[in-house]
Amino acid sequence: MAKYKTTDKIETFDFSDSVISSVVKNLNTLTIYLDNVTILESNEHNREIWDMRSNGVCVEFQNADIDSVIIEGYKLYDANEQLTDIVEDTIVPVSDYNDVFEDLAEAPVFSLKGFKEENTNYFTYEINADGEDNAYCINFHAAHNLVSWDRFLKKSDN
Repeated sequence: MAKYKTTDKIETFDFSDSVISSVVKNLNTLTIYLDNVTILESNEHNREIWDMRSNGVCVEFQNADIDSVIIEGYKLYDANEQLTDIVEDTIVPVSDYNDVFEDLAEAPVFSLKGFKEENTNYFTYEINADGEDNAYCINFHAAHNLVSWDRFLKKSDN
């Protein structure tokens, strides 16, 4: 059991330099395990006056439904900076979600953002991460987010 836990306080973390260890989607829960998560000084458990970090962080999204998983498109240029190809975004079929989750193991996270939807009991989230083969954007909504971890580590830039 984790030593520290927050509920619906995802804004007190910064995931932009974190790395995904694994992603698990069960019937009603999306769980993401991450390393190098920044715990902001505004987090209720952070007793320091600066941001800290942690490894082995579990982020559990309860009553989660994935709205879309997108393989992000890109543009290719030659050595003369001339556009040679455009690859459009691709929507991943639900049947391939587990393949995407496997590709995200050890993937760096660019962002994980969430906001409370007005007049509902749900939060909307977007995760942008760079898998082994592709860059992904995952959009989903969930009733609650639970973040748990065991220890604080000093950030190297403090």
